[in-house]
Amino acid sequence: MSQKVNASDEKQVKDRDSKERMKRDESVEDVRFLLDRQQGRRFMWSLISYCGVYQETFSGSGNAEVTAFKEGTRKVGLKLIADIIDANPNAYLQMMKENNKGEEANV
Repeated sequence: MSQKVNASDEKQVKDRDSKERMKRDESVEDVRFLLDRQQGRRFMWSLISYCGVYQETFSGSGNAEVTAFKEGTRKVGLKLIADIIDANPNAYLQMMKENNKGEEANV
C-alpha cells in the first residue's frame, strides 16, 4: 500500500516523483525488451488486436454495459500502443508490417 504524501513537504513530493519516474523508466525498458524480439512484437500485436483498438465499441443494442466493456478493453489497447511508442517509435510500424506479411501468407 502506498504511503500518503504531504503535498506541502517538498522532499516527500520529490521522492514520490522520483520513484514514479523510476517505475515508468523500468516499464518502458520492459516493453523495449519485448519489442526487440519478434516473439515479443507478435505477442504485443496479439494483445492490441484482442483489445479491438480499431473496432467500433458502440454495441448498438442499447446495452450500455457492453459498450462500456468494449471501450474499457479498447483503452487498454491504446495504453499498450502508447507504451510501445514511448519505448520504440518504429516498433509499431514494424509490428504492422510483420503482421501484414503473416496475413498475406495465410491467403
